[in-house]
Amino acid sequence: MWWIASTDHFAFRVSAKYKESHLLVHQRRPTKREVLSLVMTIYDPLGLIGFYVIFAKIILQEIWRSGCGWDERIPDEQFTKWLRWIRLIPRIEDMRLPRNYTRTEFDSPPQIELHTFVDASESSYAAVCYMRYSDGKIVDCAMVSSKTRVAPLKVMSIPRLELKAALLGARLSKLVRESHSISIATSTYWSDSRTVLAWLRADHRRYKQFVAFRVSEILELTNVDEWRWVPTADNVADEATKWHGDPDFCNESRWLKGPAFLKLKLGEWPAQQNIVKSELSEELRPQYVGLHRELAQSNLITANPERFSSWNRLLRATAQAISCARRWLSMVRGSDVVRNQLDSEDLCKAEKQLWKKAQLDAFADSIASLLKGKRIEKHSDIYKLSPYLDGDNVLRIDGRVKMNDRKDPVLLPRNHYITRLIVNEFHIKYHHGCLETVINERLVRSIKNVLYRIMHHTHTNDEVLRAALMEAEMIVNSRPLTYIPLDHETDEALTPNHFLLGSSSGVKPIAEPVTEGVLLRRNWRSSQQLADAFWRRWVAEYLPIITRRRYTRGECYKQCGSITTESFALRQIKLSVSRLEKLNG
Repeated sequence: MWWIASTDHFAFRVSAKYKESHLLVHQRRPTKREVLSLVMTIYDPLGLIGFYVIFAKIILQEIWRSGCGWDERIPDEQFTKWLRWIRLIPRIEDMRLPRNYTRTEFDSPPQIELHTFVDASESSYAAVCYMRYSDGKIVDCAMVSSKTRVAPLKVMSIPRLELKAALLGARLSKLVRESHSISIATSTYWSDSRTVLAWLRADHRRYKQFVAFRVSEILELTNVDEWRWVPTADNVADEATKWHGDPDFCNESRWLKGPAFLKLKLGEWPAQQNIVKSELSEELRPQYVGLHRELAQSNLITANPERFSSWNRLLRATAQAISCARRWLSMVRGSDVVRNQLDSEDLCKAEKQLWKKAQLDAFADSIASLLKGKRIEKHSDIYKLSPYLDGDNVLRIDGRVKMNDRKDPVLLPRNHYITRLIVNEFHIKYHHGCLETVINERLVRSIKNVLYRIMHHTHTNDEVLRAALMEAEMIVNSRPLTYIPLDHETDEALTPNHFLLGSSSGVKPIAEPVTEGVLLRRNWRSSQQLADAFWRRWVAEYLPIITRRRYTRGECYKQCGSITTESFALRQIKLSVSRLEKLNG
């Protein structure tokens, strides 16, 4: 670009480097490097010929997409477009653009308006600004500046490109206002995209980040009332986005002088239609509305537990509902009418239904994972209990001891109303006895505290202290490890002394005097009976309460050895103790 001082015009000239080159004169097929070099030599800071330069940039982008090397000849399709583009270079040199915006003589100081037009296509988007001078009678328009951009390599929707063009126009308008010292009365922005105009008038926080951020910036630079709709045929920015034919390079073209309607009165400008706030689903921000979880247990027949004050009433009410449903189904299907009485099957189903209701209320996510054959998430509260679903989809704890006549314990949430009713029912049944006796204190510290209190002012020798400690040891080892039986007064709970001495007190039955051989056989049978009785109680009472483990299913281990212990009397009960090592990697 050159400034001709004698006439105060801007003009464009081709440098001597290219004027006599084979690229322009003999129209040789260029390489990608030569195309880039030529395009980058164009100096047009105001964008006066942006409508022409943008198409060379589009050709360069197409060459880049084709995978052509830097020193390779461009493909045929792009070469055809390249020849069309360079044939228009001589017409650029014929252009003469006045340096000042207007040379019209007005009767009175004119009002100056700034009009910005924006447009986009699949290949590019552009914005162009015009100054409009009007004194009420005479109107003159002149181009100020333009900005053009090629579309991104990644495919983008036309509404998004139109929005990028609108943002480009808002930034260009701000730059023009700040670069001039003249007073600009009003600013108007024109777009033929109804979608963009709707986005500007909607709550942009409801849209995705791409739309929300750009709309927010546009509204910071402009006022929403300054945006107007213009038909595509009157949008001069269309000259830089769609190459229908050879561009118009004359000094009076609409690219340089603006659209014809700008020289008309305000009432004759394009009529503004009602812009409906767009609800484009593809640009709306995803919102969480709820979670629908479809489970196999969603059709449970249960009463409202909180309406009942006892487990027995809730159980019988649920069983009655199940019985009524069964009779109703038999009538609908035309089968034999069942009797109108509760039976053990109804009570058993009701009990399982209530269990599953409590489990669904507390462990729905874990149950859903198990139903799909997936693992329970590690952050779940019941992960370390290794739960599983039995044949009735009841959640149970996978214990380490398996018994043919005893199922794994049912897992119930501690704070659920159904759980409280069950616990209260057993408390009443056993007259509020302590069903589970658990020593939580630290035994060593407890013994020290007791001995300190009772022997604080007593001076004893070693023998007395040793005897006192042995008595304390006997007392502590007599503590129950399981619940205290209430069925018979002679029954006793399992204690540590059973492991050490064979009974809670260490006292064994006195054998009658018999011959030595008979006594040995009888003692052997008695010891086996005592061992089997101890084993039975140990497996039935103590082992089921050991549920927490330091490893869970799903981790990789190898078995280094196993020891299998089997009772002589209870062949169906087996306990396997294995040493496991976790595999690295």
